[in-house]
Amino acid sequence: MKKLLQTKHLYTICTLLVALSTINSHTQTSKNILSVKFELYQRGCFEPADTSFLLYKKTNTKYLLTDKNDYLIGYKSKIDKKILHKIVENIKNENIKIQLNFSKKEISNFKKIAQKLIKFQNKIEKLPRKYQYYYDLYSFDNMDLNTYLKPLNYLDTLTNYSYNNIFKLNKEYLTENIEKWRSTRMKIMTITFQDHTSLKIVTKEPNANYCYLPFLIEYKGKLYKSTSIKLAKLLNQVGYHSLDNTYTIIFTKNIALLNIMNYFYKQN
Repeated sequence: MKKLLQTKHLYTICTLLVALSTINSHTQTSKNILSVKFELYQRGCFEPADTSFLLYKKTNTKYLLTDKNDYLIGYKSKIDKKILHKIVENIKNENIKIQLNFSKKEISNFKKIAQKLIKFQNKIEKLPRKYQYYYDLYSFDNMDLNTYLKPLNYLDTLTNYSYNNIFKLNKEYLTENIEKWRSTRMKIMTITFQDHTSLKIVTKEPNANYCYLPFLIEYKGKLYKSTSIKLAKLLNQVGYHSLDNTYTIIFTKNIALLNIMNYFYKQN
């Protein structure tokens, strides 16, 4: 495990730096944004692809909803320009490292949750609904509690490479373009600028990662993966995560700890 934690993930760093330089070489800001579009793409095993959408266009300091179809829930009627500006700036100036800090209280609370999840793994109907949500996202079959919680002793040694693996940010996550990346389900936010270039933010699903990490960013044909927790929370403010039945617990540290524990448990 120690060897894994100390390994450098040079491919991810180089890919991100190249893509960020492409975005930063074009002074795109919220002042240049013409429109914002949200899409929820779904495809069943025996059904044709279906895309639901919301389209927002600029009106003074807001972006108002001007067009949509009837399949999305929880959407906003308008978007604040300041938040869009923060989204663009966050992407342009993203720190390439993931850094998660956990308090003693958060770790203690997680231990209690993990104990219940593993103890009742074969009788989840007896658990309160707040615990059953975790079973909707993860499997806890035949787990040993002590082995499962062992990585809690190594949290302060986790490297950026470790988080890349935990959140599945491997090399294969990038492909030639988003159109070839179509999965059963994904969410897309497209920001269109005055020069008719566009910045796309995509989440591939199903995804049970903390804050729905990672995001795939595409601008002028360049791709990179964003692991920005700040970006995830900004997207939540504009309604990106409300396009479908989003699990609010995804934004809690318990999910981050579950991601870490599950990853290392599978390595044993």
